[in-house]
Amino acid sequence: MSRAAIRNIILLAFISLGGIIATQIIWVKKAVDLKEQQFNHRAYVALKSVADRLIRDSKYSVQLDGINKKASNFYTIDFSSPVNVTLLESYLLIESKNQNINADFEYGIFECTTDSFYAGRYIDLKNPIKVQRLDVQAKPNENYYIGVLFPKKKSYLQDDLKLLLFFSIVLMVVIGFLLILF
Repeated sequence: MSRAAIRNIILLAFISLGGIIATQIIWVKKAVDLKEQQFNHRAYVALKSVADRLIRDSKYSVQLDGINKKASNFYTIDFSSPVNVTLLESYLLIESKNQNINADFEYGIFECTTDSFYAGRYIDLKNPIKVQRLDVQAKPNENYYIGVLFPKKKSYLQDDLKLLLFFSIVLMVVIGFLLILF
């Protein structure tokens, strides 16, 4: 084989390896984006179900004013009446399980006009504490909103992608060895 033919084969090999690397990077990025979208959708569906249950079981005339995503890991549910804290916590646990959201979360209930904290706590799903009746008296004429924060969302999403990242690293190592051989 001539020297020019060998150079062309090596050049094509490098171009092919570059294409493989680019494809792998794009796939990993798309997988991360898809996991993020799935999590956001599951969180929205869970919070909508929680809101619907609270509306159904409330002794007040409740109106849902919306579910909002304030940050990548923080959601709010806006109500036009007080919220039963004990029911809220039970429903959050039930719906996170129903939607297969296995990420720890914090919830809080805040009064709308002053943003003052009303009630809430951190929920560790690996070591759940039994839901206890929380004796907090709401003012019926005040509006409240519920904030739900997933502080470990990023690590939760990364845990789901560990296998994909492992195989991507293995592929990069193999490509590295091939580059060294050339």
